[in-house]
Amino acid sequence: MNDWNQLPLFRLIIPFILGVLTEIFFSIQFNFILIGVCISACMLLFSAWKNTFKWNFIFGASTYLIFYLLAILLTNTINPLNDKVHYSLFESKYYEVKLLEDIVEKPNSIKAEVEVKFCFVKGEKIQSSGKIILYFQKNFAVESLIYGDHILINTNFQEIDLPTNPSQFNYKQYLENNGIFHQAYLITDKWKKTNVNTGIWVKKLALKLRRDALDLLRNNSFSDKELSVASALLLGKKDLLDRETILTYSSSGAMHVLAVSGLHVGIIYLAFFYLFFFFDKWKYGKYIKAILLIIILWGYALFTGLSPSVLRAATMFSFIIIGGVLKRKTNIYNTLAASAFLLIILNPTIIMKVGFQLSYIAVIGIVYLQGKLYKLFYFRNWFLDKIWVITTVSIAAQIATFPLGMYYFHQFPNYFLLSNLFVIPLATLILNIALLLFSTAFVPLFSEYIAIVLRKLVELLNTSVIWVDSLPNSLTLGIDISFLECLFIYFFLIFFVISISNKKFRIIQFSVVLMTLFMSFQIKEMKEIYSQKMMVVYDIKDFTAIDFFDGEKCYFLSEVDLINDENKVRFNIQHHRWEKNIEDVIIVSKNIRVDNFRKHNDVTQFFSHTIFFPKSDVKFIDKTHFNFVIISKEFDYSLDNLFKEISSDLVILDSSLSFYKRKETLSFFKENGIKYYDVKERGAFVINLN
Repeated sequence: MNDWNQLPLFRLIIPFILGVLTEIFFSIQFNFILIGVCISACMLLFSAWKNTFKWNFIFGASTYLIFYLLAILLTNTINPLNDKVHYSLFESKYYEVKLLEDIVEKPNSIKAEVEVKFCFVKGEKIQSSGKIILYFQKNFAVESLIYGDHILINTNFQEIDLPTNPSQFNYKQYLENNGIFHQAYLITDKWKKTNVNTGIWVKKLALKLRRDALDLLRNNSFSDKELSVASALLLGKKDLLDRETILTYSSSGAMHVLAVSGLHVGIIYLAFFYLFFFFDKWKYGKYIKAILLIIILWGYALFTGLSPSVLRAATMFSFIIIGGVLKRKTNIYNTLAASAFLLIILNPTIIMKVGFQLSYIAVIGIVYLQGKLYKLFYFRNWFLDKIWVITTVSIAAQIATFPLGMYYFHQFPNYFLLSNLFVIPLATLILNIALLLFSTAFVPLFSEYIAIVLRKLVELLNTSVIWVDSLPNSLTLGIDISFLECLFIYFFLIFFVISISNKKFRIIQFSVVLMTLFMSFQIKEMKEIYSQKMMVVYDIKDFTAIDFFDGEKCYFLSEVDLINDENKVRFNIQHHRWEKNIEDVIIVSKNIRVDNFRKHNDVTQFFSHTIFFPKSDVKFIDKTHFNFVIISKEFDYSLDNLFKEISSDLVILDSSLSFYKRKETLSFFKENGIKYYDVKERGAFVINLN
């Protein structure tokens, strides 16, 4: 209890975070919030005035309630849609916008995040606000755009689509959490660059430094693969990474080195912390050392383009440094809570970012667990001791973050300990040598040799990660847990670790209860999985894609081009299979007859349901009834003739149909009163056939 009382900021941030989440998911009315704050403030003042032990509970409860309500109020206030000059409140298609970042090249377009500065309504220029995503048609003029540039655009903004397939990543929700509600595509003649650039000079400098650093790497003969990894690891620029590299690093448990964040800032901090050891002997040395460390950390943040993840980490470590030099005793958890408070106050929706969650949870895990794990074994050998330090850091971070990793990414890297034995030391060397390269770029002969060493280290890092990824069963995929199950795991870990480390074994009873609840959920889910019978017609542009779920296996009916496109399958289909715990996917490429699934030419039978895939003219002896008829791009004959031969409970139009064929088909269905489901318009068709 005493330990808990020493964490005032840590305790207060819990109701504060709950308040932010309440407003994000439920949008409480502003008047109710103000009334709640006034009532809570009166309770707080009354309990403080009484100042007796029996009123302490009221004082504590009202304090928590005020922080909870203030968080709701803050989140409500900064909601972009509540701004009286938000662009969505004006009827216009002419805008002046400002680039908030440098442009990012995509395979078929150029992407930019912009802020609307002005709307033009009936010839009047009205100051406005709000962020949108723009996609430009590729040309030479677009490539010259940089952060801060103002451009004039003529377009109608489009709402971001909701996911159209079950369990698909919700890109709309992701953008809304970043205050973005619309997007637009601009062809060349729909925009014009002005001579205005109002970018903040600090950020302009940061982005220029990052561009210059990237050019320096390019000019030192880095291969495409080495350049993509180096630019991500050193500069936080991940758009050069190809899909194969991302999957390789993810599978080996080394993906964290490609996202410039707490690990990188921590490496810079530790390197200079020990390098400046001599300041500890001076009278005011610790203050000079703290100031220099903070300057270096924020200099590194500047060098990496002031990316949000580095800003978070720099803020966190700055608070840790300041807490460390204060004369009065500080608690690391209060220090972390203080940095989190600042970040959340500046941007409440930051708590929805996976990077923010993982960063703070990983640091808390390392702070609490690493020392306890390190004391389990003692090595006299210096080299073995350093390996054990790295291992304990990796274990502590992994214990703290693996439930979130399973919840968000549905996977677990089985060899994370092995990969981090290579990755963390190599990342440390690469970062420090890269800083030496960038600081000596004005001495070409010297910097060339440093670049060769850096290139070899990046090559060694890639080779090590590829080797770990190539080991058998390097990655456990398909893990699916709900948010509630994720919470069960976390509370189980908290109670279990506290009971073991503090030798309070009565607390372990809570862990047993939580694990029992978790297992009960798992058993319930497995029972549902074994009995599931489901048909899903997915919405994937230009493709037919159908899953038939039978217990833990599914039959996949599609085209070769889609079956071989791992990216499309993973994005549109795979997450739903993981959610349904599918372990065996059977590709249906010809006539088969197995268990509860049969396919013969254009007719498929799944349990007692029949599905017809018309392709060419067919003749039936009698008018034949099917449960479902699926119209795809392979359908190539008269609709009138087809429905003279067959009838069905429901006709499904899949996403492979062309625009004109779909229009013609829908018109026929409406005229003839045929019941239909349009996947393109309504999203994936999902039906439980139990």
